[in-house]
This record gives sequence, C-alpha cells and structure tokens, in this order.
Amino acid sequence: MAAHGGHGGRPAHAAPIPSASLAATTTASRSPAPSASTPPAAPSRSPAPAPDGPQVTVSYTLVQHWDSGFQGEFTIVNNGRTAINGWQLSAVLPGDTIDTVWDASYHTSGDTLIMDPASTQVTIPAGTSLNENFTANGTMTSPAGCTFNGIAGC
Repeated sequence: MAAHGGHGGRPAHAAPIPSASLAATTTASRSPAPSASTPPAAPSRSPAPAPDGPQVTVSYTLVQHWDSGFQGEFTIVNNGRTAINGWQLSAVLPGDTIDTVWDASYHTSGDTLIMDPASTQVTIPAGTSLNENFTANGTMTSPAGCTFNGIAGC
C-alpha cells in the first residue's frame, strides 16, 4: 500500500554504526631456554573479533521504463548479526517527479526522494533484505546518489 508524504522534516533515524576492534592479542609461551636443535617458539596470534552490528548494502535496479517515466527498486540487505531498527533511504533523482512509493512513507526535498519505513518494516532482521519500489516521471532512471541512514551507498 502506498504511503504518501506528509510527515514533513522528520529527523532521520540513524542506526548506530559499530566500530570494529582490529587489535590482536599476542602471547608467547614460556618454555625452557632453546637448545641448539630447538628453534624458539613463535608467538601465537588470536584472530581479531568480528564486528557487531548491522552491515548494510543497498543496490538499485531499474524495473521498467516507459516513455515518460520508470519504476525503480532499492534492495536493502542487512549483512550484520543484529537487526536494523529504524532507517531512512534517500536518493537523488535530478529532474524526476516521484509518482508513488509503496511499503514506505516518503517526501521529496528538491531532487531528493526520502523514504522512511512503513510501520510493518521499521526493523530489518539480521541476514534479511527488504525491497522498496517507486515510480517516477522523468528521464533520470538511475539515482545520481543515495544514502542509507546518512551513509553514502548504492
């Protein structure tokens, strides 16, 4: 079901961006002094811990094109180990006029389409994807740029 504009300049909901710790722990085993035939023990390294939190990729596909407009689809993939709770996707489409967006509320600011999740899609569980479709009138069938929660992508 399409939801149309109307929530004004609501601030973006930004999911926390995790910082990864790349420190490795080095330990050396204590052993008797090496003899001439025994090489010294090499230090062992523990792998760096994997980062927690959402890791997102956003891609864009031109679904269909006609003389005066087109349908586009964004695919948001949560590659992380935790859910994304709240999001905003913005796409710059110079010269285009947005006609409809489904499964999201939206508004425009100049040439930028700003989509916020529908109440049923606020959370993107870990390891899942979400598609957001729209139709527009115009000739710019691919975004000039986009951001997800303020981070440039797609």
